[in-house]
Amino acid sequence: MLFLTPKIMENINQHKELILSFYKEVIANRNTELAKEIIAEDYIQHNPTLKTGISGILEAIAFLKQLPDKKVSQSPIKRIICDQNFVATHLLVEMGNTKELVIDLFRIQGGKIQEHWDAIESYPGETERVDNLVDGPSEIRDQYLTQENKRIVLDFIQMVWAKKNLSLLSDFLHPTFIYHHTDVKAGLSGFQQFLAQAGGINVQTIHRVIGEGNFVLTQLEGSDGERRTVHYQLYHLEGSKISDCWTVSQEFPDKMAHSNGMI
Repeated sequence: MLFLTPKIMENINQHKELILSFYKEVIANRNTELAKEIIAEDYIQHNPTLKTGISGILEAIAFLKQLPDKKVSQSPIKRIICDQNFVATHLLVEMGNTKELVIDLFRIQGGKIQEHWDAIESYPGETERVDNLVDGPSEIRDQYLTQENKRIVLDFIQMVWAKKNLSLLSDFLHPTFIYHHTDVKAGLSGFQQFLAQAGGINVQTIHRVIGEGNFVLTQLEGSDGERRTVHYQLYHLEGSKISDCWTVSQEFPDKMAHSNGMI
C-alpha cells in the first residue's frame, strides 16, 4: 500500500502539468521557445518517424507550422497518469480525414522531458465506433492501491494473456468488463470468445508497468502473426477487478529515423 505524501502529490501534479504544457504550447501552438526550455537537449526519441534529440522536435514543429491551423473543439487527451518520473497519456487525435488512437509515454528528468515512447493506430474518419474506443472512465481514484493494482495487472498479463489460461478470466475481470476494441463484443463473454479464437497478442516481453491509483498502463513487446509489435494496454480497475482495457498497437518498422528502437 502506497501512502502519498504532499511532496509526492506535488511531483505528480508538476509532471502532469509539464506534459500538458508540451501538448498545448509546443504541439498545438508550435511554441519553439518553450520546447527548448522543457525538452532536454539530449532528448531520446522512440517514435520511429521522428529524429532523436531536441532537433527532432524542432523539426516536427516546423512541419506542423506548414499545416492549416485547425481549431480543436475539445482536448484530444482522454486520460493522463503519472508514476514517479513517468507520465502516460491516452489520446484520440484528428489528422485530416483520419482519427488516430495514441498512447504516449514520457520520462521526466531534472524537470525536463528526457525520453518518449508511443504507439499510434490510424482509422478512416468514417470508421464506426472510433470514438467508442476511448470512451469509459477517466477519474483517478484510490492512489493508495497503485502498487496492488499494478500487481493484479501484471499477474493478469502473465497468467492470462501470455498463457491464454481462460479459466482464470473471472478471477481477474469485472463482470461488466469492456475490452475497447473494434473486433470484440462487450462483456466478459465477448472477450473470452475473442481470446478463444486466437485473438489478442503473443506476449514476449513486458517492458514497463506504469500505474496511478485505479489505472495501470503496460508496455509490451509481442507479435501479431509474423510481425514484431509494440503494444500499450491501459487498464481501469474497480474493487480489485479489471473493468476496462484500452489498447494501442503498432508494428516495428523496417527502418527508423534513429537507432533508439521503439522500446
